[in-house]
Amino acid sequence: MYCTAEDMIKRFEHDEIVRLTDKDGTAGEIVVPVLEQAISDATATVNGYLSGVIRLPLLSVPENLNRISADIARYYLYDDVLDDAHQAARRYKESIDYLKLIAAGKIRLDMPAEAANASATNLAEFYSAGSVFARDKAKGFL
Repeated sequence: MYCTAEDMIKRFEHDEIVRLTDKDGTAGEIVVPVLEQAISDATATVNGYLSGVIRLPLLSVPENLNRISADIARYYLYDDVLDDAHQAARRYKESIDYLKLIAAGKIRLDMPAEAANASATNLAEFYSAGSVFARDKAKGFL
């Protein structure tokens, strides 16, 4: 995971996280499973963009991925109640745009060299035994 529940509380107001995770207002505190699910979903989103260019899992998390993951998790917690002008929606869009640039190779993450360039080891290879119906193997039937 690129961010933790603690990271979310540090980055955003505690009351906001309570409001977003305690949907019906009965707990009166952060509902940890709801927060962890949003963080897990955000991690999966980030991994989807990174998997073609970086060897996963990462040994250390760059600060910008921590921020991006937290912004995406926060957006997921809002659960379709945002308009495009809301700060969480804008940050989500900026995060996705940034991930697209990483996936396209236009932005590089500050990380150890062994994690970079996963594309060289993640290629599919196909081998063929040759054509079954080649003229030289048909022995006069073609």
